[in-house]
Formats: sequence, structure tokens, C-alpha cells
Amino acid sequence: MSNKILTAVFVILSVVLLGEIGYFFYSSRQPALKNKLIPTTEKSISSTSQPERQGTQAIKDNVLNYLSVANSGVLKSSILTNHYEGTITEIDNKSNDPTADYGLKIKFKGENGDINGNGFRYNNDEVSQKLSVFRYIKDAPLEKITIDDLKVGDLISIDDNLNLLDDNLTNFVIAIKITVMP
Repeated sequence: MSNKILTAVFVILSVVLLGEIGYFFYSSRQPALKNKLIPTTEKSISSTSQPERQGTQAIKDNVLNYLSVANSGVLKSSILTNHYEGTITEIDNKSNDPTADYGLKIKFKGENGDINGNGFRYNNDEVSQKLSVFRYIKDAPLEKITIDDLKVGDLISIDDNLNLLDDNLTNFVIAIKITVMP
């Protein structure tokens, strides 16, 4: 008899707890915005690796809105991994020039012909500390190559990992991997 009472109490408490958790998430959600990002008074992202948006928006506003309501103190880590593919249309390597305002600029077009705006621009620290370049060879490990091995016409993929919680943007870019595809 006492096991049935304890089981009933446990079930009731579980239902109440789930209801409270659901209410918390429901009440903390902000209303969806119609094709507008939430304005911010904080420093905007100014990393040199941020591409200029042209063409069709890839990440939908409702996803951005969902990410914008994450509570500080609860969310301990938020890493975004992006994967891009295309054919190099322009490459400018200034990683050996300390006076240059960027270390590497790379533009490419995707399979639908869209070009990625003004290209990705990586600063010298990102190039020297966070960027790795590889060549894909079928049935073999990736071959490590250098930026100088990249050329116009190469089919590439770029994978970048971004720290979404960096409040001063010094560690916004965690890692960049460029792979030349066959």
C-alpha cells in the first residue's frame, strides 16, 4: 500500500515539475519578430572574418531569435559550426605582410553561382593561429598544405567554429579549416 502512495506522489510531483519547466520556457520566450533582428546596444560583430551578406539569408530569423533569448549564467557554451562549399574565384594572401589590414581574403562561388559577397577576410592572428589548410585525397588521410597551395578554380570547403558567447570578440573565431576537394 505504501509503495502505491509513494508512486502516486512521485508521479504527481513529476507532472507538476514538467508543467513548471514548460511554463518557464513558454513565458521566457520573446515574441517572434518579422524579418528583423533584435536590436542591440552592445558592440556589433566586427571580426574581419565576418562576410558581408549578399543573396538569400541562410540562417532564418526564428533561429536567430531563439538563440537571442538564451539566459546568461545558464548557457555555459555556445559554439556555431558553419560549413561552406564553393569554387575559389579570388584569393589574396597577405599573411606575410604585417602592415596589411587582413591576412587572407578568399572569395568563392557556390554550385548555384552565388558569390559570397566581398569574401571571407581573416586577420593575421586568425591565419597564423586558427587556420588550417588541407587537401582531400580519396581513401587517404587529409594532406596538410599551405595557403600558398590554394588557387583560383579550386573546389573548397570552409569549416569555421565560432564562439557565440565571446563578449569582446577576441576569441569569436575558434578554428578555421579549409579543405581542397577533388
